[in-house]
Amino acid sequence: LASPVVRGDIAVVVALNSPLQQLSMREASDIYLGRIKAAAGEKLLVLDHPGESALRERFFKQVNGMDLRRLNAYWARLQFSGETQPPVPMDDSQDVLYTIRRNRHAVGYVDASAVDGSVRVVLMLKE
Repeated sequence: LASPVVRGDIAVVVALNSPLQQLSMREASDIYLGRIKAAAGEKLLVLDHPGESALRERFFKQVNGMDLRRLNAYWARLQFSGETQPPVPMDDSQDVLYTIRRNRHAVGYVDASAVDGSVRVVLMLKE
């Protein structure tokens, strides 16, 4: 039997000492599509979730309306052209949080229920 898909809010998070204070939906989309690569003059470390994860699919659908097939084609085209690299895939939300806590230039998204006081929410995507 398949387990039910649990849905909830998605939080875009950064380290407490990050120069990013908040993001608009457009800025989050531009960061995750490789259009914005730096903040406060320093290169961002953009963290993602595994390729076919439900959280990843929900995130990209909300921030830029792309399904995973279209998103993968977008990144394949950019990588082939040598323009930019896609966000760094992490294993899960805990991995994303661990990396963000240790890197002030990292940005990632997690299920909102995983957020604690060790990171700053810069955008909340409501389900």
